[in-house]
Amino acid sequence: MKQKNIVTNTIHILTSLFTWLIIWNHLNFEFGEKVISYFFTDITNHPYLLLFQSFYLLFITSIILFLWFIIFKKFDFFYLNTKKVLLLYIIPLIIFLLSFVYTNEKTMSTILQETFSFIVLSFSQDILTFGILQTYLSKLINTYYATILTVCMFFIGHIGFFPLNILLLFYITGFVLFGYLRYKDKNIYRLNVIHTSFNLIRHFF
Repeated sequence: MKQKNIVTNTIHILTSLFTWLIIWNHLNFEFGEKVISYFFTDITNHPYLLLFQSFYLLFITSIILFLWFIIFKKFDFFYLNTKKVLLLYIIPLIIFLLSFVYTNEKTMSTILQETFSFIVLSFSQDILTFGILQTYLSKLINTYYATILTVCMFFIGHIGFFPLNILLLFYITGFVLFGYLRYKDKNIYRLNVIHTSFNLIRHFF
Protein backbone atom coordinates (compact mmCIF):
# COMPACT_ATOMS: atom_id res chain seq x y z
CA MET A 1 0.00 0.00 0.00
CA LYS A 2 2.85 2.39 0.88
CA GLN A 3 4.59 1.73 -2.44
CA LYS A 4 1.30 2.37 -4.25
CA ASN A 5 0.97 5.75 -2.50
CA ILE A 6 4.50 6.70 -3.51
CA VAL A 7 3.78 5.88 -7.14
CA THR A 8 0.49 7.81 -7.03
CA ASN A 9 2.16 10.84 -5.42
CA THR A 10 4.96 10.75 -7.98
CA ILE A 11 2.43 10.73 -10.81
CA HIS A 12 0.56 13.65 -9.23
CA ILE A 13 3.79 15.62 -8.78
CA LEU A 14 4.96 15.05 -12.36
CA THR A 15 1.49 15.89 -13.69
CA SER A 16 1.38 19.13 -11.68
CA LEU A 17 4.86 20.15 -12.91
CA PHE A 18 3.96 19.39 -16.51
CA THR A 19 0.67 21.30 -16.19
CA TRP A 20 2.47 24.25 -14.59
CA LEU A 21 5.01 24.32 -17.44
CA ILE A 22 2.26 24.36 -20.07
CA ILE A 23 0.42 27.20 -18.34
CA TRP A 24 3.68 29.09 -17.72
CA ASN A 25 4.55 28.95 -21.41
CA HIS A 26 1.17 30.49 -22.23
CA LEU A 27 1.04 32.99 -19.36
CA ASN A 28 3.33 35.65 -20.79
CA PHE A 29 3.22 38.78 -22.92
CA GLU A 30 4.62 37.03 -25.99
CA PHE A 31 1.89 34.42 -26.17
CA GLY A 32 -0.67 37.05 -25.22
CA GLU A 33 0.36 39.04 -28.28
CA LYS A 34 -0.24 35.99 -30.49
CA VAL A 35 -3.73 35.57 -29.07
CA ILE A 36 -4.55 39.26 -29.45
CA SER A 37 -3.27 39.27 -33.04
CA TYR A 38 -6.30 37.17 -34.00
CA PHE A 39 -8.53 40.15 -33.15
CA PHE A 40 -6.39 43.06 -34.36
CA THR A 41 -4.30 43.65 -37.46
CA ASP A 42 -0.79 45.01 -37.02
CA ILE A 43 -1.07 44.45 -33.27
CA THR A 44 2.70 44.93 -32.79
CA ASN A 45 2.35 48.68 -33.33
CA HIS A 46 -0.91 49.08 -31.44
CA PRO A 47 -0.58 51.86 -28.80
CA TYR A 48 -2.41 49.77 -26.20
CA LEU A 49 -0.71 46.44 -26.85
CA LEU A 50 0.76 46.23 -23.34
CA LEU A 51 -2.64 46.94 -21.84
CA PHE A 52 -4.24 44.18 -23.93
CA GLN A 53 -1.47 41.77 -22.96
CA SER A 54 -1.96 42.62 -19.28
CA PHE A 55 -5.68 41.90 -19.45
CA TYR A 56 -4.88 38.62 -21.18
CA LEU A 57 -2.69 37.65 -18.19
CA LEU A 58 -5.42 38.76 -15.77
CA PHE A 59 -8.00 36.70 -17.64
CA ILE A 60 -5.91 33.50 -17.59
CA THR A 61 -4.92 34.02 -13.94
CA SER A 62 -8.56 34.57 -12.96
CA ILE A 63 -9.58 31.30 -14.64
CA ILE A 64 -6.80 29.45 -12.81
CA LEU A 65 -7.84 30.94 -9.46
CA PHE A 66 -11.49 30.11 -10.14
CA LEU A 67 -10.66 26.48 -10.91
CA TRP A 68 -8.44 26.32 -7.82
CA PHE A 69 -11.26 27.58 -5.61
CA ILE A 70 -13.74 25.13 -7.15
CA ILE A 71 -11.41 22.25 -6.28
CA PHE A 72 -9.91 23.32 -2.93
CA LYS A 73 -12.40 25.96 -1.67
CA LYS A 74 -9.70 28.24 -0.24
CA PHE A 75 -6.64 30.35 -1.04
CA ASP A 76 -4.07 29.61 1.66
CA PHE A 77 -1.39 31.65 -0.10
CA PHE A 78 -3.48 34.85 0.23
CA TYR A 79 -3.83 34.47 4.01
CA LEU A 80 -2.52 37.51 5.88
CA ASN A 81 -0.58 36.92 9.10
CA THR A 82 -0.56 40.67 9.65
CA LYS A 83 -1.94 43.52 7.58
CA LYS A 84 1.30 45.44 8.15
CA VAL A 85 2.89 43.45 5.34
CA LEU A 86 0.68 45.35 2.90
CA LEU A 87 2.58 48.52 3.82
CA LEU A 88 5.55 47.06 1.95
CA TYR A 89 3.72 47.83 -1.29
CA ILE A 90 4.82 51.40 -0.69
CA ILE A 91 8.17 50.28 -2.16
CA PRO A 92 6.91 49.55 -5.70
CA LEU A 93 4.73 52.66 -5.40
CA ILE A 94 7.84 54.80 -4.76
CA ILE A 95 9.61 53.15 -7.72
CA PHE A 96 6.58 53.94 -9.86
CA LEU A 97 6.67 57.61 -8.84
CA LEU A 98 10.42 57.83 -9.45
CA SER A 99 9.89 56.47 -12.95
CA PHE A 100 8.33 59.81 -13.90
CA VAL A 101 11.57 61.54 -12.92
CA TYR A 102 14.00 59.20 -14.66
CA THR A 103 12.03 58.49 -17.84
CA ASN A 104 11.25 61.98 -19.12
CA GLU A 105 11.13 60.79 -22.72
CA LYS A 106 8.06 58.63 -22.03
CA THR A 107 4.49 59.86 -21.83
CA MET A 108 2.38 59.37 -18.74
CA SER A 109 0.19 56.93 -20.66
CA THR A 110 3.22 54.80 -21.56
CA ILE A 111 4.56 54.78 -17.99
CA LEU A 112 1.15 53.83 -16.60
CA GLN A 113 0.76 50.99 -19.10
CA GLU A 114 4.25 49.64 -18.46
CA THR A 115 3.85 49.85 -14.68
CA PHE A 116 0.47 48.11 -14.79
CA SER A 117 1.84 45.41 -17.08
CA PHE A 118 4.77 44.53 -14.82
CA ILE A 119 2.56 44.52 -11.73
CA VAL A 120 0.17 42.12 -13.46
CA LEU A 121 3.06 39.98 -14.75
CA SER A 122 4.63 39.69 -11.29
CA PHE A 123 1.34 38.84 -9.61
CA SER A 124 0.36 36.25 -12.23
CA GLN A 125 3.74 34.50 -12.02
CA ASP A 126 3.78 34.53 -8.21
CA ILE A 127 0.21 33.27 -7.94
CA LEU A 128 0.79 30.48 -10.46
CA THR A 129 4.15 29.38 -9.02
CA PHE A 130 4.58 30.22 -5.35
CA GLY A 131 0.86 30.33 -4.73
CA ILE A 132 -0.80 27.46 -6.56
CA LEU A 133 2.10 25.16 -7.52
CA GLN A 134 3.88 25.31 -4.15
CA THR A 135 0.62 24.90 -2.23
CA TYR A 136 -0.33 21.85 -4.28
CA LEU A 137 3.11 20.28 -3.98
CA SER A 138 2.98 20.83 -0.21
CA LYS A 139 -0.11 18.61 -0.14
CA LEU A 140 1.88 15.81 -1.74
CA ILE A 141 5.35 16.10 -0.19
CA ASN A 142 7.15 17.77 2.69
CA THR A 143 6.79 21.57 2.58
CA TYR A 144 10.57 22.00 2.55
CA TYR A 145 10.98 19.81 -0.55
CA ALA A 146 7.95 21.43 -2.15
CA THR A 147 9.70 24.79 -1.76
CA ILE A 148 12.91 23.54 -3.36
CA LEU A 149 11.02 21.99 -6.26
CA THR A 150 9.01 25.18 -6.79
CA VAL A 151 12.15 27.33 -6.88
CA CYS A 152 13.68 24.92 -9.42
CA MET A 153 10.59 25.20 -11.63
CA PHE A 154 10.66 29.00 -11.36
CA PHE A 155 14.27 28.90 -12.51
CA ILE A 156 13.42 26.59 -15.42
CA GLY A 157 10.58 28.90 -16.41
CA HIS A 158 13.01 31.83 -16.68
CA ILE A 159 15.65 30.07 -18.76
CA GLY A 160 16.34 32.29 -21.73
CA PHE A 161 15.23 35.45 -19.93
CA PHE A 162 18.31 36.18 -17.85
CA PRO A 163 21.95 36.75 -18.90
CA LEU A 164 24.36 33.82 -18.75
CA ASN A 165 27.03 35.66 -16.77
CA ILE A 166 27.76 36.61 -13.16
CA LEU A 167 24.30 38.18 -12.92
CA LEU A 168 22.88 34.66 -13.11
CA LEU A 169 23.92 34.25 -9.45
CA PHE A 170 21.88 37.33 -8.62
CA TYR A 171 18.78 35.82 -10.24
CA ILE A 172 19.29 32.45 -8.54
CA THR A 173 19.66 34.20 -5.17
CA GLY A 174 16.45 36.09 -5.84
CA PHE A 175 14.54 32.92 -6.73
CA VAL A 176 15.79 31.19 -3.57
CA LEU A 177 14.73 34.24 -1.56
CA PHE A 178 11.23 34.03 -3.08
CA GLY A 179 10.98 30.39 -2.05
CA TYR A 180 12.26 31.13 1.44
CA LEU A 181 9.77 33.96 1.97
CA ARG A 182 6.90 31.79 0.74
CA TYR A 183 8.04 28.99 3.05
CA LYS A 184 8.37 31.28 6.05
CA ASP A 185 5.36 33.58 5.54
CA LYS A 186 2.91 30.99 4.17
CA ASN A 187 1.73 33.64 1.72
CA ILE A 188 3.05 35.41 -1.40
CA TYR A 189 3.00 39.08 -0.31
CA ARG A 190 6.62 39.80 0.64
CA LEU A 191 8.05 37.85 -2.27
CA ASN A 192 5.61 39.63 -4.59
CA VAL A 193 6.73 43.05 -3.31
CA ILE A 194 10.35 42.15 -4.11
CA HIS A 195 9.45 40.59 -7.46
CA THR A 196 7.33 43.55 -8.54
CA SER A 197 9.90 46.09 -7.35
CA PHE A 198 12.69 44.29 -9.19
CA ASN A 199 10.70 44.14 -12.43
CA LEU A 200 9.92 47.87 -12.23
CA ILE A 201 13.54 48.80 -11.43
CA ARG A 202 14.85 46.55 -14.21
CA HIS A 203 12.50 48.17 -16.71
CA PHE A 204 12.64 51.84 -15.77
CA PHE A 205 16.20 52.20 -14.50
